Parts: sequence; C-alpha cells; structure tokens
Amino acid sequence: MFGSRRSKKTSIAYSETSQSDSTTSPSSPNGIMDRGGINFPQSPSGLMTSSQRRLSAGLVTSQRRLSASSSSQYTQSILAGFFSLGSNNDDKGSSYCGSLHFSLRYDFPRQILAITIIEAKDLLAMDRGGTSDPYVKMNLLPDKKKKLETKVVFKKLNPTWNETLFFNGYPHDKLQKRVLHMVVLDYDKFSRDDPIGEINIPLCEVDFAHPLQMWRELNPISKEKYRRGEIMITLTYNPLTGILTVTIVKARDLKPMDISGTSDPYVKVYNMYQTKRLQKVKTTTKYQTLNPVFDENFSFTIPTHKLEDTQIVVTVMDKDLIKWNEKIGARTLT
Repeated sequence: MFGSRRSKKTSIAYSETSQSDSTTSPSSPNGIMDRGGINFPQSPSGLMTSSQRRLSAGLVTSQRRLSASSSSQYTQSILAGFFSLGSNNDDKGSSYCGSLHFSLRYDFPRQILAITIIEAKDLLAMDRGGTSDPYVKMNLLPDKKKKLETKVVFKKLNPTWNETLFFNGYPHDKLQKRVLHMVVLDYDKFSRDDPIGEINIPLCEVDFAHPLQMWRELNPISKEKYRRGEIMITLTYNPLTGILTVTIVKARDLKPMDISGTSDPYVKVYNMYQTKRLQKVKTTTKYQTLNPVFDENFSFTIPTHKLEDTQIVVTVMDKDLIKWNEKIGARTLT
C-alpha cells in the first residue's frame, strides 16, 4: 500500500509500568540482585545500599528514555500534501479513453428517442486491480434534469450492456435542438464515481429516417469540468506500534453546494481493508466556507502485514440541515 519517508515530527506516547519504591529486590540464585536489567552484588542483609539504589534508578530511567526514543524514531511519514477531489486517476495522461458502440432509433408517432448501449472497448483501467466498473449515463443537453443510466458491469474494460433507454415526449423539432451527451463512468462504492470519457452528438446532424448504429471514440473529460477542490492530508505510520495517523489539515477551492455560493464542509475518513470497511470517523463541520481548516488527527491500528491491502478513503461532505448531506468529492489513498 504505502511507501514511506522518515519523519522527525511525530512523537509516540508510551506507557510505563510503575516500579516499586521498595529497597528490596528479588535475589537471583547466585545471590545477585537484578534491578532494571543490571545485576548488583547482594549485601549481607539482602538490601541494596543507598549508592546502589541511586545508580539503579538512574539506569532504569535512562533505559525508559531510550525505549521511547527508539519507538519515536521509527515513525514514518507516508504521504503529505494536497490531493484533488473527485478522481483518483488524474495522472493517467492518456488522451485515448476507449470507444462506445450504440444505436439510435426515433419513434415519430410516439415521440420517443430510443438509445441502445451495446458495448464498449478498451476503456481506461480506473481501479487498482487494473479494471473498471463501467456504466453509461446520458441526458439531452441543455436539459439536465432527466438523466438515464445503464446498469454497472463490474471488473471489465470491454463491457457488454445491450440495454435500451428511452427519452419520452420529445417532438422531432424539439429533438433537433438537443445534444445527446453520453459519459462512461467507473462506479465506486465508497467515493465519487470517476469519469472515463464522454461523447456529444448534436441531434440536428442525425437522420432519424432509419435506425442508426455506430462506434464513437470517447473524448477525455476536462479536469476543470469535474473539479471539486483539493484537500491537504498527512499520513504517518509507526511499525513498532502499528499506528497509522491520518491528519486532515485543510481543504481549498471546494465546489459551492449551497445557494449562497458556499458550503458547510466536513470530512469522513474510512479505514478499508480489502473491500471491507473497518472504521469510519469524521471531522467537525466548518460553516460557510470553501477553504476550511480542520487540523484534526485520527489514529487507526493497522498491523504491518495488512498495510498492503489497506485503503484510506477520504470524503468531503456538505452538511445540510434541511435535506440530506451532499458529497463534494472524495479521494482514495492506497
């Protein structure tokens, strides 16, 4: 999962077992008393001398300090910086996103546009396993209220749907003023779905006298179009204690979700092992801001051998007192 960089910032708290102040100490079979890992000759009375007690106390204290220092120096900084919200695959860099096979048919008497999504080829791999969970969403621009979508096909880069969707109540003259917008997305259960590519077809250029069937290449989607803002996160891990500390520092340039042009953001953090959600925590809410500062720490106990299959999912939400809270964006750290 995580690479590592040595950090000197994080200190690790440690606990000590209180030691007895008694001047007596267990005797070994050889008549040598053991105190803090140091052997002292036993006096005739079986008690330590005052000088031996001072030396023993000093050595034990030094050992405790050394133990705490050793634990602290193994704390490792794993990640630190700003991460964009919304897509975990902004660094793909490829202009080819795949292609989509579909058909169009218009029923003139009933004023229905039927769109059959047949299949897709060579889609971008959006998941860490080298696959995607694609589905197709569509609407007729500039209308944005009515959106149709296909079922999700899991773990496929060459999915087959053979699914027909219908836009009802569109007279032919009205249809000529619309643009069919289709976007292929990668479904994500725990964060925002990632766009793979899109197609725009001006319907004024389509002859609906006969059914049409075509292949079209998907166009890359502009990052700015789906921009949701950025979040600053730091992760540190101590392999001796198995503690992963996630610090939600701040966010900037969040997408406004309220009518006032602002948002009321808070952050949910999920500790995922493989596909199972183990823990969920959240920050406080910062009201009426697009640049919130949190500075909140969360600690998760993760054994070293489980790090490879661990994911931290960070989701920024907008709190709403009247209706349900809305998702602003998400980021998965693997």
